[in-house]
Amino acid sequence: MKKLLEQAYLMDYWLKKGHGISVEWLKENETELIQSIDWYNKYAVSQELHDEWYEWAIKEIMKHYKRSRKWAERSFAFPYLNCSPSVKEK
Repeated sequence: MKKLLEQAYLMDYWLKKGHGISVEWLKENETELIQSIDWYNKYAVSQELHDEWYEWAIKEIMKHYKRSRKWAERSFAFPYLNCSPSVKEK
């Protein structure tokens, strides 16, 4: 069976592009903050970066599992809730 895509891998894309950090960096340097939901607000991204990340994530899922876009979008529904970035308010 094929190895699952790690949510940290999907999160690293928007964390690195938007803030220059990774999930590992957060675990090492923001241990108290990541225990709460507040870190999503602190590391929010623009709507444009969110949309770019979503497209990238869908393509990664399609490539990894060799499946259609429709399958990837359906399969990504719940992981999206766990690893999507918060969008900055304008």
